[in-house]
Amino acid sequence: TLQQASNAEVEAAVKRALFLGSASTLFEKVFGPALQQLGQRWHDGTISVGQEHLASEIVGNALRYLVRLSQPETPEHTAILACSADEEHVVPLYGVALRLCEWGFRTISLGARTPPHAIAHAVSEIHPTLVGLLLTIVPPAFRTRELLDGYRDACGSTPWLVGGAGAQVLRADIEACGGHVAPTERQQLRRLV
Repeated sequence: TLQQASNAEVEAAVKRALFLGSASTLFEKVFGPALQQLGQRWHDGTISVGQEHLASEIVGNALRYLVRLSQPETPEHTAILACSADEEHVVPLYGVALRLCEWGFRTISLGARTPPHAIAHAVSEIHPTLVGLLLTIVPPAFRTRELLDGYRDACGSTPWLVGGAGAQVLRADIEACGGHVAPTERQQLRRLV
């Protein structure tokens, strides 16, 4: 169990998992579910925040490595991926990056807590095909309007998608600002992209 697992044991389990399939399959079938279970165990109080952070960091490091290896040599498109300004959980971005790499995108991650002005700068410098934002926790109403207006202005004519549990809750607001809510089903996401 995780309560008894050492750092070395978690590292070894992650290394073994790297041989179980393609990078995006690993995220969908192994790492994504494992991270959800970790979060639930932390929420239930069966593991400490330290244990959850340790395991998440180890898995996150493996996923960052897989994203680097998965970048297409001759990308057809570029996607900027970032967490919304109040979002700290970056690991789900790696799952999206792996899918997009499979579909011919070069992905650039701006990481956690990315404010609209940082997106605007990246869009003006990189000229991406699309921008993907992660929103898992719904901000207060006044903050939601501020952020969505900011991201709309930052993206300009570049299509932008918002994924995560918070995006599902704020679907009407996101769509009213010209954004798209990323479908959770892989084939629907591919059609939208």
